[in-house]
Amino acid sequence: MDETEVPYQLWKEVYDWATNDAGGGKRADGGDLYGFANAGCEGYDGSNGAAPTMAKQEPVTTINWCDSIVWCNALTEYYNANNGSENDLVCVYTYSEGIIHDSRDKSYSLALNIVMLCRKLGKKSKEYSVFKCSSIVSILSAVAEHSTIGCILLTCHRQT
Repeated sequence: MDETEVPYQLWKEVYDWATNDAGGGKRADGGDLYGFANAGCEGYDGSNGAAPTMAKQEPVTTINWCDSIVWCNALTEYYNANNGSENDLVCVYTYSEGIIHDSRDKSYSLALNIVMLCRKLGKKSKEYSVFKCSSIVSILSAVAEHSTIGCILLTCHRQT
């Protein structure tokens, strides 16, 4: 996600900004609220979601992959909001052409795990293909069929 571990102080600052409801389910800047499965801890022995202490430069811990993706999108919007431009940087983690705002939403977690796997395998993600699928079999087929063109972002919908 970044060149170094994210210090808890920065995580907490962005987390609080992204989750603070200023009314009507919106942030103070009018943007959509973010949701996280985990509030994060300060280093090895911090408390979940607690205010930073003297150990504030220790890395954030007890978060998952989806939390980190959502936080990166929040960091992008936080940076834009605090640097006088709404469109300096663009959120890169999207789903069905919308910014991913909530790590608790399981409808895209499988697609994110496949993207992570592609990156771990060393494939460059310059181009994404989007597929609609309803089962694990079709997901795996799509990955196998297109694995030579790079990492694949799958748009998966739960069956109702």
